[in-house]
Amino acid sequence: MNRLRHITLLLAIVLSLFFVSCGGKHSDGISTPQTIIVYLSGTNLNWAFSKNVQDIESALQQDIKGKSRVVVVWQNTSANTAEAIELVYNDGIIERQLMAEYPLSNIMTGDKLGYILSDVIRQAPAKSYGMIVGAHSWAWIPINAFDELKNNGLNSAKLRMIPHIELPRHLQTRFIGDPSGNYNRFEISTIADAIAYTEKSFEYILFDACFMANVEAAYELRNSTKYIIGSACEIMGNGFPYMQTIPYLLQNGGTSYDLKGAAESYHTHYKNTLGYSGTVSLINCSQLDALASAMKEVNRSLRADFDRNTIQTYEGGTNHIFFDLGDYVSKVCTNPQATSALLMQLQKTVPTKYTLDTFWSTYIHADYYPVTSFSGLSTSAPSNILRTSYEQTAWYKATH
Repeated sequence: MNRLRHITLLLAIVLSLFFVSCGGKHSDGISTPQTIIVYLSGTNLNWAFSKNVQDIESALQQDIKGKSRVVVVWQNTSANTAEAIELVYNDGIIERQLMAEYPLSNIMTGDKLGYILSDVIRQAPAKSYGMIVGAHSWAWIPINAFDELKNNGLNSAKLRMIPHIELPRHLQTRFIGDPSGNYNRFEISTIADAIAYTEKSFEYILFDACFMANVEAAYELRNSTKYIIGSACEIMGNGFPYMQTIPYLLQNGGTSYDLKGAAESYHTHYKNTLGYSGTVSLINCSQLDALASAMKEVNRSLRADFDRNTIQTYEGGTNHIFFDLGDYVSKVCTNPQATSALLMQLQKTVPTKYTLDTFWSTYIHADYYPVTSFSGLSTSAPSNILRTSYEQTAWYKATH
């Protein structure tokens, strides 16, 4: 009996040592608090991306990430290839360690983008994941809608980018898809499909890309991430101030994050430097379905004769496509109860928002524009262009 007890005890010790030794590989034993994936799309903004990565490295040199990991996926050497580079802290120096290389398609699909994200997650597993997306963007609008924009009397993406590129860099923005057409472009729905492919739910997506505090785009991503940080306006070409922003994403030795602080860092930076284009929102995705329900009630009581020109807009277009959601509802809904319910829910959906009095737009009429009403989310509901594409959005279908 004693011999049997000794064998049983020895077996228990061996098994316990085995599970401890394998703990770093098992999902329940991962010691990495979080992995931040910085996904930089396109090559047209490489002049800005280079500075962004350098600023991230400068922030990490303060030894703030602990056991957390930061991986940059970037077309920094080839238009049709992306490199996954881990930024590793080593005795006060940040080393760039190549993890993998990925071939890119001109227009990415959910499974192709999902494979890249999954491979990064496989190599840098963590308890939670956050993503920064640096790119040109146009909120919910699909890539194939640019011809429709042109046919509505608006400049096409390529034509508009010619004078845009000639602007001084401090007036350039991250507006529209990569004008070179070189690989790694994707729809908002592609991001949702890619994250679903990873079988992970991200803690947050920080969009360093134009127009992404947009209800149609955010609703598409409501099941992909808990929070979204973005701007209702164009993001200036230099993007987020990563020396100030990254420390908020790696709080307490990399074990936590402060998204309110990250959003505020963007606003404060542009307030203290340019004095304009400091518009930014923190969106709680868990509240978007309730917002859609409130919007459905609003849509039952809309004025037929409202004046679009009285509603706050967020670009310099001839025919506007991005309007302030709260201002739109306040001015076109004839049901006071539905209006009040929507505005109350909007405050829950956008718990943090900041703006300055003006923003700069390079779209169509490059100029400074006032912000007189700001609810934190834009919408294309009042727009009279791209209606066929708009009615295919998940937000439209949920609110009508």
